[in-house]
Amino acid sequence: MQGFEQLDVFRKAYRASQEVHKLTLEYPKHEQMHGLADQMRRASKGICANVAEG
Repeated sequence: MQGFEQLDVFRKAYRASQEVHKLTLEYPKHEQMHGLADQMRRASKGICANVAEG
């Protein structure tokens, strides 16, 4: 049995999470203040967490 870190789906989700984080740092200040960027970051990290939990 391999660890979840070795699964392709986890690796792709992790890369997507990193990309979302990088892109949301470029959002305008008003989006940063209203929490949209933070919510998107947390949601993208949640994908990785759900794969690991499953």
